Formats: sequence, C-alpha cells, structure tokens
Amino acid sequence: MMLRKKITEMRSMDYRLVLVPLLLVLTTFTACSSSGRSPYKAKHGIITPSTTGQQPVGIRRIAVMDFAEFRVDSYSSKVTCPLTGFTFTPGGTIAENAGVSVREIVQLVLADEMFEIVDQEKIDQAISELAGADGKLDYDVKTATAVGKKTSADLVILGYLFRYKERVGGKFAVGEPASV
Repeated sequence: MMLRKKITEMRSMDYRLVLVPLLLVLTTFTACSSSGRSPYKAKHGIITPSTTGQQPVGIRRIAVMDFAEFRVDSYSSKVTCPLTGFTFTPGGTIAENAGVSVREIVQLVLADEMFEIVDQEKIDQAISELAGADGKLDYDVKTATAVGKKTSADLVILGYLFRYKERVGGKFAVGEPASV
C-alpha cells in the first residue's frame, strides 16, 4: 500500500526533481567503483587492497614493462587477452617496436602525474634474471609481481597490443588516424 502511494506521488512530481538526485547517486557510484573501492572481487588473479579488506596503499613507484605485441595472422581470427580473458577481433596490424613506444608514452604520462618511474634498465635486468635458460619468459601477472618485487615498485603496468598504427598526416589534416 505504501509503495503504491509513493509511485503515485512520484508520477505527479516534476521529473527534474527525481532525475537530478538519481544522476548524483549514479555519478557517485561510478566514481567509487573506478577509484578501486569497488566491492567486487578480483578477476584473473589481479588483487587490489579493496578486495583483501586492507586499506589502500599509496602508489609512488611505478614500473612499466614493454607492452607485448600479440600478432595475429588473419583479420578474421578472434583472440583472447591472457590478462583479462576478453575475446575480440583485433582487425589491424602492429607497427615495429609498438610495445616499446606504448611503454614510453605511458611512462611520460605517469611522470607528468608526479609518479616515480622505475628505470628501464632495472626492469630489463629483473626480466633477464627471471627468464629461463632459453631466454623465454611468460608475460603474465606472476612475472609482473616478480618484477615489482625485484624493482621495489608499488605498481607494475603490463599489457598486450593487438593493434597499433601511428597517425599519418599533417598538423591540421589526417590521412590515416592512429589506432591502438
């Protein structure tokens, strides 16, 4: 009975009075979920302080590994990202040394945000120590964790590139847009 009365009252109200508070609630929820305070459990072995019940820790030292270039022979092939488990069609090519280029871009952006970036030489040294006798290394969360411990980093960023193409054109016109 009370619910019916509330619904009747809401129908007679101005929609703006309901819409504005609703948007504020949704915005607050989105901000909390994107800031790492989400109550959802970690997926794919990625654990954050919010999933373990600990207080969030300050992140100041960040190690950025080269992004792995995941090349696909056919445009019609579907690929699965080893880190997230998402499946999609890449639909493009990867330029030479794209993984290094993306790493450098990420490092520049993070340095502008006042983070301390771990020297690439230290990261490369940690990776070479972790690699087996054949020089191969799994590019996964375990490797990132080990690199973080060896370099004393608070956070390690790694990723896969399934498509990367530089922008072609001048300052005011684009012949071909960039694609990542």
